[in-house]
Formats: sequence, structure tokens, C-alpha cells
Amino acid sequence: MFQPLSRMRLSQALVFALALAFPSAVSAAAPSLVSPGVVFPAFSPNNDHVQDTAVYFFTLASDSALVTVLVHADSLGFPGAVVDTLLAPGPDSAFVALGPDTLQWSGNKTTGTLAADGRYWITAHAANVDGTSDASDVSILLDTVAPRDTLTTPTRTAQPDLVHEVAGKAWDANGLERLVLTLFSEGRALADTICAPCAPDTTSFDVFVPDSLALTDTLRITIDARDPAGNGRPRSVFVLIDSLPPPPPVIDPIASPIDRDSVAVLGTASEAESVFVTFDGAVVARERVLGGFRFDVRLRRFAQGTHTVVAQSRDKAGNLSPPSAPVTFVYQEALGVVLPERFVSGQYLQVNLSKPANAVLLRIYDLTGRLVRRLEDRSVKSVYEFAWDLSDQSGNPVGSGPYVVGVEADYTDGSRLAKRLAMVVTR
Repeated sequence: MFQPLSRMRLSQALVFALALAFPSAVSAAAPSLVSPGVVFPAFSPNNDHVQDTAVYFFTLASDSALVTVLVHADSLGFPGAVVDTLLAPGPDSAFVALGPDTLQWSGNKTTGTLAADGRYWITAHAANVDGTSDASDVSILLDTVAPRDTLTTPTRTAQPDLVHEVAGKAWDANGLERLVLTLFSEGRALADTICAPCAPDTTSFDVFVPDSLALTDTLRITIDARDPAGNGRPRSVFVLIDSLPPPPPVIDPIASPIDRDSVAVLGTASEAESVFVTFDGAVVARERVLGGFRFDVRLRRFAQGTHTVVAQSRDKAGNLSPPSAPVTFVYQEALGVVLPERFVSGQYLQVNLSKPANAVLLRIYDLTGRLVRRLEDRSVKSVYEFAWDLSDQSGNPVGSGPYVVGVEADYTDGSRLAKRLAMVVTR
């Protein structure tokens, strides 16, 4: 409970004593309480130095009197139970002198605890030996809950297109005292007072953004919603405005051919946040861009042959870049074929594979390209040995000299590998 701020003159104690001994000597008329009111009809005791107390004022006219000022809870629109006493006569009370007076209520109940949010009433009663007087009841609102707001347009912190509209709403159970929207970018500001005061509960806003603000990189949107009790703190939202796509990524060259089904795709994606890698026409990976706009994507488990890689990047605003220049590479698994330096009858042609095959086929050609002999092994294994008796397909012996050996391996996973080597036959 706050103490009254009115002047307590030393002579008032003498007036009170005389009133007890000689009532007619000190009171010539009944009291009159006039002009009651509050500085802040709504207040918020949250120690933010903004409308923290309800400041009640009144004027005592006609004659001095004992004054009682009480705070009541609301009861169906009228004063109900007493919550706190701001001023009341007691053993040491003195008459309140004629003139204006001021009291404050901090929002605490008589028990010292903070009263709940809601409507309250302040009443004042004056009494002296000549009569009594009641001031008009004054309504006040205790409100510690700040307004809330939401931004519906733009809906994200990054926009792929130019922002030309800012829309949303703010709301408070007790209405808004004001709603101000400010747009700021690169030293230029546009403030728009949506309402002051505002309609109860919910207030919508929809503001056009001029080109001078929409064409810049970052737009700061500040929503300042304040309720009648002084609650509210401006909230700022930063919107990135970016309508330009990043440049196409650049993929580093890939050494070719490679001998395993795993390859690193490296490159640079300037102004990008992420990169998409397309492998033989299908998107197979999305990776975040690292420091220096570098990206590193690992591709695995692909078939033998020629492959094409293309990259496309996306910036924070969602803009997609044009595709990069394609980069091709060849995957040719190592095929180990062991041939003697000079092949003679009784020796073997050996094929060593890194993974099992269903079959291995050898074709031996002379220098004219004519097929001389065909050798095949259809067993499933990794090492194959072929004996050649130096005869052709018809059983006729072949002569000495150079020959070409073609090797084909059909793997169990469906892939195929082929290789050609030169060999010299000695009879």
C-alpha cells in the first residue's frame, strides 16, 4: 500500500483534536469529493518504468474531512470485494485539508501479493461532523500481458521475389493503444501508424512497400504494438530481398578413366547456400556449400562406362542458378590379364578379376582382324586360366607372330568389362 502524497500539515492534528472536543468549531459544512480520476486508466506493474502504478487523484471541496480511499475487485461491472486500502482513518489519522490530493496503487493486494490482471475500482469517501460525501467510482485496468503480433507476408526470412507488401496482425485481449509499422532499408525509413487507438482484440495491417525499399538487399520490418497499460516492445523482422539467381557452379575436372565405382565431385558454387548434383540426368545429391563456396559430393556404386555430372546451386532466397557445364568421366575397372612375353604351346592365358564374374570370354585375332580362336569359361569365380594349343577354330595349327587377344568379363552384378592386348606366338 502506497502512502498518500498529499501534504499533511502540522495544523491538521490540531484541527482533528478540536473536532473531537468542539465539533461545531472546526466544521462549517459537509465535505464534497469532486473531480476523481486516474492518470493511467490502465497500468502494468512490471517495473519497466512505463505506467507501473495507477495514479488516483481527487479534490476535497467545501470542508476538511476524514477520507477513505479503497481498491475493489470488479463484480459484474461494479465495485466488489476490497483488495487494498490506499487511505483510511485510524487512531493517528488527521483530517484531509481542502484541495487536490493524489494517491498511487502499485497493484499489490493488502497481503502484499500482486493482484491478478483484470478490472478494478477505486472509491473515495469523506466524512466530518457535518456529513459525508462519496466520489464517483473510478475504473482502472491492471494488465501485465504484452500484445502479440504475427507477420503473414512475407512469410519467410528469405524471399525469392521482390517484396512489395507487408501484412499481418497484432492483438491484445484489452485492445491496442497504438500500432505502428516501420520499414527500414539502407538509411531509408517508412513509418505508418496503423491506428492510435486501435479496435479491440485484433488489428490487421497491410502496407505497400515502395520500390526504393523493395529493391535493396535487406528490409527491416518493425512492429510496434502497445496496449493501454503500456505493455509492448517493438519487434523487428529482417527480410532478405534477392531476386537474382546465383551464377552456375563450376565443377573441377575429374581425372579419367577411373578404376573404381567411387568418385569425388568437387567445385565452386558462388553466392550459393546449397548445390544439387545431377548424375547421368538424375539428381543424386544435395549438399550445403562450405567455406569459400566450395562443395564436395561423393558418388558411389555406378556402372562401368562414360558418365556425366552437372551441378546447379540455390541461394538463401531460393533462387536457382543455371546448370553448370557438364563434366564427363569414364569408369573402367581394372582387368588383370597375364600373358607370357612369348606364348608357346603348354602355357596359359590368365585373367584376374577384382570381383566374381559369371563368365570370361577370350577371342584371339590375327593382324588382319580375322577371328582365330574363341576360348570361354562360364564358371563363377575371380581367377580364370585358359590353355591354348595354338590351333584355330577348325583345329589347324597357327603360325608364329603377333596376335591380338580380346578379353570380356560378364560380372555377377550385370556389369561387363572388356580389354584388348597384344601377344606374340612362338612355335
